[in-house]
Amino acid sequence: MQPQRQRIWDIPEIGCQLALFFQDDQLAAVAAVCKSWYSTFSPVLYSRLCWQGFGHAKRPSKDVIEAHSDEIRSLYLRGDTFDFPFEAVRYLKKLGFDTRTQDGQVWDRFIELIRRNTRLDTIEITLSTGIRMHELVKSLDSCSSLLKLKLSCRHLNQICTELIFNTCTRLQELHLSARWSDGCRPFGESAVFPEMRTLHFDMGDGPSLNRQLEFIQRCPGLRSLSWTTSYLLPINDICKVFSENCRQLSRLSFASPILDGGIARVLDSCREITAFHDSDSNFGPSAFQSLERHFAMLVHLNVGTRSSMTSTMVQAIMSSCPELISLTAPALNVQDILGPIERHIDVDTGVGIVEAIHAHGWVCLNLCSFEVRICGLNESSVNSQRLVLQQLARLEKLSVLNISSTDKKGNWNSDGLDLCLDAGLDILAKLRRLEKIAFIGVRQRMSEQDIKWMLQAWPRLKFIYGRTHFEKSQRHRHQAILKEHHIGLGSLSIFDVDDDEE
Repeated sequence: MQPQRQRIWDIPEIGCQLALFFQDDQLAAVAAVCKSWYSTFSPVLYSRLCWQGFGHAKRPSKDVIEAHSDEIRSLYLRGDTFDFPFEAVRYLKKLGFDTRTQDGQVWDRFIELIRRNTRLDTIEITLSTGIRMHELVKSLDSCSSLLKLKLSCRHLNQICTELIFNTCTRLQELHLSARWSDGCRPFGESAVFPEMRTLHFDMGDGPSLNRQLEFIQRCPGLRSLSWTTSYLLPINDICKVFSENCRQLSRLSFASPILDGGIARVLDSCREITAFHDSDSNFGPSAFQSLERHFAMLVHLNVGTRSSMTSTMVQAIMSSCPELISLTAPALNVQDILGPIERHIDVDTGVGIVEAIHAHGWVCLNLCSFEVRICGLNESSVNSQRLVLQQLARLEKLSVLNISSTDKKGNWNSDGLDLCLDAGLDILAKLRRLEKIAFIGVRQRMSEQDIKWMLQAWPRLKFIYGRTHFEKSQRHRHQAILKEHHIGLGSLSIFDVDDDEE
């Protein structure tokens, strides 16, 4: 049986499929087993390369890169890259560049890298300087297969802006974070970007709104739009463009001071919304009413933690959106989670019991990320917390659970879930996929036993955000345990500093 098993592993097609499940260190290990495995796994190992400038940890040597340069398909360069062997790389499909360098020779070599790799379909560039910008944008002409462009810089002058417009005629995805020049020539009647599917605008106070709207209007196949601007967006014009020109739009993100009624009108103008993000937290009752029409297909929803969305609205979403994968909302009250409750005394034990009479079920059982403050527990019993935990335990696919409760003053809040075993933490044992849990601002009293239980029950856990105990000495003991298991313990809030509590 052993020879037969060896021959199956040696089939390159099977090896390439197996390689998809390995991390880089694992790929390096299996590639070192024998010549046959080396020839199968080394092209996968070197197909993705990240090169960081001095001061950073491990990176391959120039000799290794030159030896495997023909296998590199994805390259990410960051920091000082003057010692990278640019000339050796010829068959890239994806290129990323994040630098502050003003070295003219580095720029010449990087621009030539783009021109030489004509098979590039994805380019991501982040710059803090405008050096050689015109030549950089011009080099995109050589990439006839380019489909995805991400460009973040301070400013694009008239020439660069028009060059990007020319490139956009064949792009499927554009992420542009820069100030445009409004002096460029207007679009002709035939100027259209038929392949554009994803558009990300972050313009600040750059080009006029009419200019930005006109660009969106020229993308009839647009499916995803993310729009960040300091202007107050013209709702009438937006709704007209969406309803007439962007009929396939399904993913929408705004970072603009749009009022609740304006958001409602935008949602009404879209046929089918699967993802919505309102980072300026103006989401309110009118917008919610318009969003209800999209509940059946809603996959991602983020209205921020300080919007006007009520607990009743959040509960309605949880019980009406079966396709939901991620949700970020302000607060969810225990009374809305459980519905009417009944209190009575157990005749056998004499213990008071709280039961949910008509508990509102959650249908979004595919939820992977859940960020909401759970409140109202101060006015209920331990049994109520257990009932809430039972609802959370149904979300077995969760990888991120954030139940933080911080206010502008950074005060601790005792009204939140008590994450310890004697309060029912073990009910969450089904969350085997949990990677991050956050409870910043919620007063906790965890023991070492509670910490060890988390490590055992949640094998994928990587980060804990928040104070595990209100006493500093206890927290230090917990930190030692977590550090030993390589678990990150940090903060998501500037208010969550490590000081002593009274």
